[in-house]
Amino acid sequence: MTHNTPAWLNIIAPDGSKVDVAYIQRGLLPFDTPLAAGRPIFSFIIAEPGVYTLKMPRKLLEVYITPDVVTGREGALWLVLILELAFVSLIASVPIMRTRRQRAARVAEVKGLKTVNGDAFWAQAKEKRTKSKR
Repeated sequence: MTHNTPAWLNIIAPDGSKVDVAYIQRGLLPFDTPLAAGRPIFSFIIAEPGVYTLKMPRKLLEVYITPDVVTGREGALWLVLILELAFVSLIASVPIMRTRRQRAARVAEVKGLKTVNGDAFWAQAKEKRTKSKR
């Protein structure tokens, strides 16, 4: 389907004029409303309140009309999503880092117990030997 193809949805305003309908060229984004099934297809502007008539092919289908809060704000929404994920990751990493630090301290303590300080042993032996020779 090309973007020059006329939309199969026609919207008639209360005064009888036709509302411009444009295809949405993007797919479904995480920011689109979860209350409507499927992906966004058309975009149109309702300038004034009233009763609008929607004309479409005779095939039975469900159409959800929701406000578009995404178009033109994709960059800001992605930035907010990334910041939220970074914040959640930071909060989740605090207990993990604390546990790693505690584990590293315990390992270092055990390694310290396993290490024999030979200099201290020979210094003690030399001191005992000099005391016994006196």
